[in-house]
Amino acid sequence: MDISHGLTKNGLCACARPRIFEGSIQNSQCVVSGAGSAGSSVSDTLTLTLNIMFKAAFTGNRVAYAAGRDSAGGNHTHWQASETFTVQ
Repeated sequence: MDISHGLTKNGLCACARPRIFEGSIQNSQCVVSGAGSAGSSVSDTLTLTLNIMFKAAFTGNRVAYAAGRDSAGGNHTHWQASETFTVQ
């Protein structure tokens, strides 16, 4: 699930600015809720905690992918597998 459009505004992560990311976004696989989600940054490290509820149709072994880019969009990491998990 690409949640970047739902979580960004003005080029900043909306989770790091809770006043912007309120409510929730969802697709057929999961719901990401602003309540219980947070973000913080220190130097060049961004930490996100997302409140995600997976839907029953999405059970099984899964791989989470992540990507990063600078605010100008010129430098990016491309999508990389960052974690594996099981949805029960």
